[in-house]
Amino acid sequence: MIAPVKATLSGTLPGDAVYDLHLPLDCGLGRKSAGLRQAQDALGRWVREVAELLTESDGDNFATVRHPERGHSCVSGKPAGFPYEVTLHRWARSRLTRGEPGSLAVARVAPEDLEPARKVRMRKALEDKCTKLGRCKTGGARTVLALESSDLPLSNVVLIGEVLAPALDERQDVPDEVYLVETDSNLWCVYLLAVDGECVPVGAANV
Repeated sequence: MIAPVKATLSGTLPGDAVYDLHLPLDCGLGRKSAGLRQAQDALGRWVREVAELLTESDGDNFATVRHPERGHSCVSGKPAGFPYEVTLHRWARSRLTRGEPGSLAVARVAPEDLEPARKVRMRKALEDKCTKLGRCKTGGARTVLALESSDLPLSNVVLIGEVLAPALDERQDVPDEVYLVETDSNLWCVYLLAVDGECVPVGAANV
């Protein structure tokens, strides 16, 4: 959702400064969303308008700035027509900043409740799949649950394994095998997390 906005704006924003756009971790509409283009346009307009406002308020002469934080300003808000609150940071260019004048970098900000939210998502994943798998198991099948993760900076096999174990303990319809598939690169990694109700030690999990 964000890449086209970054590609359009980066290098065109005002002043001898660089910009960082911070968005929430779960920001996304889906590539097939009917409102995707409208949301992108709304975000792009907001970024450009706020960048102009920050430039006007900060002035544009950062030649003597030695400490980047002194040339920093930001605005947070929810752009009209965009479903999330975002923050645009403007930094005076110096030897400690990266990027060409007017460049735009994008980052996602993890919420404070990241770990509790991870537990909730794991319970929901098991609730959505285990009942169906349980019916197959009753019919004599060996059941396999594959979990997918595509966000290595904020999630990995260790963190997922830690929330899986207690979540499985809460259920009676546990799959015979549970795997994690990391799909955040061209080379997918598959880990065995649990087999026959027992969680596999992380060090022995890579298959």
